[in-house]
Amino acid sequence: MVGGEGRSEITAQGQSFSQVHVFASGSSPNVPGIERTGGCALNEFLFAKLGRSFGYSGLSGRTPDEVLRMRLHEEHGAIPTITIRSAKDILEPNDAVRRALERARSL
Repeated sequence: MVGGEGRSEITAQGQSFSQVHVFASGSSPNVPGIERTGGCALNEFLFAKLGRSFGYSGLSGRTPDEVLRMRLHEEHGAIPTITIRSAKDILEPNDAVRRALERARSL
């Protein structure tokens, strides 16, 4: 299997790439307290040998919640994932997308 859900799930043993779960909530537009999940390399320590991690889709850097989630994925060493509406989002990226593109170029 090439890629799949969470890096901490049993299926990650057979995946080359897995998503990194960033909690508190994936469906709530208001994500208070999620900043406490940043800066911890435990996921990388435990699961890095199984495969690379990548961020969730639906991250465009257009809202504060998306910017925060993108930053947390970046802090956890995940391969950047961005969702764009048009080529203009790449040609004229916002700050969060610019950081993701720069990180992707460096991998």
